[in-house]
Amino acid sequence: HHSRNKAVREECLRKANGKCYICGFNFEKVYGEIGKGFLEVHHINPIGSFIGEHEISINELRAVCSNCHSMIHRQKQPLDVEELKRIVNNVK
Repeated sequence: HHSRNKAVREECLRKANGKCYICGFNFEKVYGEIGKGFLEVHHINPIGSFIGEHEISINELRAVCSNCHSMIHRQKQPLDVEELKRIVNNVK
C-alpha cells in the first residue's frame, strides 16, 4: 500500500515558492493572483513502482509547471527531472 501524502505535497509546493524546479516558470508572476500557488507535483519515483508500504518523502517530489510535467511524461519512460533541467538550460 502506498499513498499520496498531502502534507508532504504541500511542503514541496511551499518550498518551491511558486517556481518550477525545471524551468523556473512562475505562474503568479505571469498570470497574477489567479496563478498564485499553481504548480504540479511530480513523483521522481512513480507511485506504482513501490512494492509494499512506502511513505513518500519530500526528497521524492519536485514542483513543476504544467509544460515541464507534460514533457517529463511525453515518452513511455518518464524523463529524469535533472535531464530535462539540463535540456531546458541548454536551450535558454
